[in-house]
Amino acid sequence: MTRINSFKPLVDKKSEILILGTIPGEKSLEANCYYGNAKNHFWDIIYRTLKPNHDFYELVGAKPKTEKYKLLLDNGIGLWDIIESCERTGSSDSKIKNEVLNDLHSFFQRNMNIKTVLFNGGKAQKYFLKQYSINQFPDVDFQRLNSTSTLNPNNTFEILNEWKRKIKTLANN
Repeated sequence: MTRINSFKPLVDKKSEILILGTIPGEKSLEANCYYGNAKNHFWDIIYRTLKPNHDFYELVGAKPKTEKYKLLLDNGIGLWDIIESCERTGSSDSKIKNEVLNDLHSFFQRNMNIKTVLFNGGKAQKYFLKQYSINQFPDVDFQRLNSTSTLNPNNTFEILNEWKRKIKTLANN
């Protein structure tokens, strides 16, 4: 079993929303990019949510990492993972063992502008709750959204609509 590490947080001073996943899968690690597996729906959902004129039928997996990251940061959204490192064979979160979680206390002290954390699926939330309590961070609103993983059996359009509604609501506040 291989020990893997998460990426550094993608945040800046304008980031008020943090999307928190579990830990990058094999394709993401190979691409050195958050949600680097072109089959994951994350970037397609983000583009359809944040770029109203984006061609709905254009898949965005091959777009440059810098463009994707800039789109998030320009909209006050950051990315990170709850797990700092773990042992895992393959990419499935169900195969995670011996995980070490990222230090969210230090993160929120350095990034006091983060007001909302959106868990990308129940596994990210589950790992968060293994070490933290939402009450430890009274100035942050925590919400779970459906996972953007292709392994999620829910309807992709329902997931898209859920993410769009949540992000647009937060952006208008």
